[in-house]
Amino acid sequence: MDDGSGDDTAARAQSCGATLLRRSTNGGKGRSLRDGFAWALGMHPAWVICLDADGQHDPHHLPAFAAAAADGSCDLIIGNRRGDTAGMPPARRFSNAASSWLLSRRTGLRLPDVQCGIERSGARRWLA
Repeated sequence: MDDGSGDDTAARAQSCGATLLRRSTNGGKGRSLRDGFAWALGMHPAWVICLDADGQHDPHHLPAFAAAAADGSCDLIIGNRRGDTAGMPPARRFSNAASSWLLSRRTGLRLPDVQCGIERSGARRWLA
């Protein structure tokens, strides 16, 4: 999802073969996720994975997520950075902890890092 970016990220993604959804103005991460999920679910995928293009997520970790998905024991897989939050700004640590607590309470599941996706440090703990 290109959320109104002004740099060459969209063109670079397309040149690598990515299907690109575009918004002309920035609607924020939540809007991008909703739009992206709506498009992806229309394709009837077995799985959907979120990967930010801001350099925080290493795409080399995708095979680890795919392997966890392939064993068939999970409906939801989330990486977990809570063991190493040193590179996370204090406001982000707070918002992450608060949203993780709220969603854990709402779902009845232990979700320690609901904003994770895939991250650079290579956390390899999975939740089912």
